Amino acid sequence: MEPKRRREIALAAVAALAILAAAYAVRMMTPADGVAGQSARRSSATAAPAGSPQPRSLTEVNLSALKATKAAPQETVRNPFRFKPKPLPLHRSALARLGPRLGRSSKRD
Repeated sequence: MEPKRRREIALAAVAALAILAAAYAVRMMTPADGVAGQSARRSSATAAPAGSPQPRSLTEVNLSALKATKAAPQETVRNPFRFKPKPLPLHRSALARLGPRLGRSSKRD
């Protein structure tokens, strides 16, 4: 085999090993287990008193609150076009052409 080809194969093998090592490291990290374990320990350590309501799970929905009538929108003075961008500055050649129309002379004194 040529030395160049051998070097390319070696670099490909090193790259494949680096990708495998990164994939293994990502797979070994389990933040969900660590976070869930920590939150479970915290909730058991700081349990609510017996008379307080239990916290709802994230999947529960208060349907009566969704069906409740809402107040009508109020009139506002909102104008999304109030802030207009500034016009672009004119180039010198355009100023020279427009000079007489703008009340300026195109010649400098």
